[in-house]
Amino acid sequence: MARVDISTVKRWARQGVGPRPRRLGPRVIRYDRSEVMAYLNQGEAAGRRSA
Repeated sequence: MARVDISTVKRWARQGVGPRPRRLGPRVIRYDRSEVMAYLNQGEAAGRRSA
């Protein structure tokens, strides 16, 4: 959805950037789709304002 490498998503999660990840198990992390879409739309809106 964000068109970035998985390592970027992992780094963002460690840094607290973006929507909050949810741990479902020791190696399973998921994101709420609506939170991800809201975050991505927020970025698009910011890009339109600065253009």
